[in-house]
Amino acid sequence: MKDIRFYIFWISDFLRGSPVYKHFREVRGINKNEPLSEVTKSNRLSSILLYATANSPFYSCFNHQSIESFPVLKKKDFQDNMDSMFSRQYLNLKDRLKKMSTSGSSGIPFKIFQDSDKAARNKADLLYFYELGGYHPGDRIYSMRIWNDLNQRSSWTQLKENFRMFDTSEIDDSGARNFVKTMLADTNSKVLLSYASSFVSLMNHISPGEYRWNIKAIFTGAEELPADTRLKMIEVFKCPVISRYSNQENGILAQQPAAGGDFFCLNEASYYFEFLKTDSDAPASAGEEARIVVTDLFNKAVPMIRYDTGDIGRYQLQEDGRRVLTEISGRKLDFLKTTDGKTISPYAVTILMRELFNLNDNISQYQFIQETEFHFTLKIAYKKKDKPIIDENAMVEKLKVIFGKESVISIMTEFSIPMEPSGKRKYVVSKLG
Repeated sequence: MKDIRFYIFWISDFLRGSPVYKHFREVRGINKNEPLSEVTKSNRLSSILLYATANSPFYSCFNHQSIESFPVLKKKDFQDNMDSMFSRQYLNLKDRLKKMSTSGSSGIPFKIFQDSDKAARNKADLLYFYELGGYHPGDRIYSMRIWNDLNQRSSWTQLKENFRMFDTSEIDDSGARNFVKTMLADTNSKVLLSYASSFVSLMNHISPGEYRWNIKAIFTGAEELPADTRLKMIEVFKCPVISRYSNQENGILAQQPAAGGDFFCLNEASYYFEFLKTDSDAPASAGEEARIVVTDLFNKAVPMIRYDTGDIGRYQLQEDGRRVLTEISGRKLDFLKTTDGKTISPYAVTILMRELFNLNDNISQYQFIQETEFHFTLKIAYKKKDKPIIDENAMVEKLKVIFGKESVISIMTEFSIPMEPSGKRKYVVSKLG
């Protein structure tokens, strides 16, 4: 039996003209490869290219009939050209748009604005891909991440959405005990949403047992979930464990099938995917290591045409000719340790840095390094000639709260941060081994 929130959600959407349901129906139809799906996808691509060239000064000089005429763009290109990329229809309406912020896997602060239709499409994507794991609006869902004053949900939102926050600041033995206690105390059927890195650590402290978890499905994302961790989770929780490939600036890009499989089904209903060679913008072949480049088919506020996600992957062709992702690399994060030996997620640093980015527009990226058990280095790169004004003492104190009062924090400001041999810049690095 569906929760009352299920009916409230869809009735509310109906009274607003069914913006989410209309998108949901299209997303489901395309992902199920229903008749005319290819026509719909082609029309969506043509439409966003035409819109971008007609309304965005940055794209106005490109040929809307050929996506190859558009340049491949990285995060920094959007940073440097945001005003000219904005659609003229939305440039003066920024306060009405949804703002998505991310530090990205390279530590580059990045903000993208989304119009209401794009927001509705993202919600429809979420509902469809959640549905594959058995979730419906109104079902209880636990979001496992680091929660603080900057991102906490209100009591009303939690009640309205049947939403629960589970904090993963501590993911050692005590954190695992708290997780088990919380899950077993809640006898409701539930779905879990978590960073993959949280479960990588938690599963080191959880063993199979005769427990009634009442977990419908577990969705993981942000980083790669190792195969051995996934298998142990299935053994322990007796439910589907589904990895998701997504980002803040776009949305859900791909997801593994709930029935199992070591591949990701691309969300071609909402994005146009290109797999380009690592050393040029030429198309890569099936099975070849390639840059993952996406065109967002729905964001008209800031059209994202041929956006290089910064991720590297490989694709293969299925029997029906559809492409699937068989590998996504560049999404492995280093864990950190406090001075008293507790393991913590790198997202503890991410949240703090996001606060710093919001206070200073002159910061281009950062890198946080744990040099030893007690020594840490924070590198901050800036955009302009003048160094950003940063209250270093306040930043050091905030980091000491996370890592311990005995920690020694060094802060360095510089123009750029060197890349890894892979071509990416890791924003969190542990040298503990």
